[in-house]
Amino acid sequence: TVMGDAVNLASRLEGLTKYYGTPLLVSGEVVTDVPDYLYRLLDRVRVKGRHEAVDIYEPWGLLETAAKEDKESVALFERGVEAYLKQSWNEAEQLFRAYLTIYEEDVMANIYLQRIAEFKETPPAENWQGVYSHTSK
Repeated sequence: TVMGDAVNLASRLEGLTKYYGTPLLVSGEVVTDVPDYLYRLLDRVRVKGRHEAVDIYEPWGLLETAAKEDKESVALFERGVEAYLKQSWNEAEQLFRAYLTIYEEDVMANIYLQRIAEFKETPPAENWQGVYSHTSK
């Protein structure tokens, strides 16, 4: 039997792969511990059973063999995430729309566009830190 916080987090992340449309999600801790990969920052989440937020990433492949286009695409997406976290809704929307011209079916870029539209209508609380709370396993 395997137990502990890391195992629980891994289980929660595995459960979120369908939501994010990716076969694998890793935490920021993995990104730090395994720097040989190109990762795309997807979201800042709070998962069931944890109070603190976790940055989650999608591995894209080995960094040393990653194509220039892949690195540029990941950078474009992450600029969109940065703008989103700063509540620069128009800038974030433009960046995610630009990303979607490359990856038309990207689940997460579309999720961000939905969130942005909602926040334009109803801005988040003043203490909002960009964390999305997942309440199910």
